[in-house]
Amino acid sequence: MTSIITDFAKQLRKSAPPPSSWVVDPYDLNDLQYVGSGAQGKVFSGHYRRRRIAFKMVPSLDQSRFEHIKDLHHQNLVRFHGVCLAAPNVGFVMDFCSKGTLHSEIYQKLPIESHTVSRWALEIATGMSYLHERGIVHRDLKPLNILLHGAAKTAKIADFDLSLKLGSDRTSFSGSGSIAYMSPEVHLRREVTFRADVWSYGVVLWETLVRQRPYGDLNSWAVISVVAKTP
Repeated sequence: MTSIITDFAKQLRKSAPPPSSWVVDPYDLNDLQYVGSGAQGKVFSGHYRRRRIAFKMVPSLDQSRFEHIKDLHHQNLVRFHGVCLAAPNVGFVMDFCSKGTLHSEIYQKLPIESHTVSRWALEIATGMSYLHERGIVHRDLKPLNILLHGAAKTAKIADFDLSLKLGSDRTSFSGSGSIAYMSPEVHLRREVTFRADVWSYGVVLWETLVRQRPYGDLNSWAVISVVAKTP
């Protein structure tokens, strides 16, 4: 694993991207350590300009696709510092959250106090409201995309890969997201609105309170059928 990380760091330094406040110079990424892999890429921890960060490496990235998130700054959002375009290793540079995901917290066996759940609900809602006030729909709210940070385990919305700004050329009618958390209009491929996030938020709250998977053991097609028929 050490050799893989070393090779990765060397590749990052092969080419420097053009100067931009949004583009991260690969020479500024230090002490990269492999953390894990997800459906959309590998995650490394490290430092960027003396700040602890996470680097999410993805197969490809269109910088213009994420212009709407570069100036977001809120205590309940994972802060993005920019993108690295040093091919073939491209990805997002964001704050590192020290306490894992809400998903992990839900399914560990220790009890969760009701006041903690209430606080998380407020924190997630506050972050979501901040996005909506700026015309941004997240489109993939789920416990895996809520990170916890610090001793208080503050909830922060993360993973803006599917997010979009309403009214842009990229307004989506496709069924993007995670099936168990998608709203009826998303399943039916209707135009995305803020209501899609509100629906997902409700599912997240239910899962956090009940500590069970939404829709139990229903397969994907059964979930789509049930949700799509919801008025």
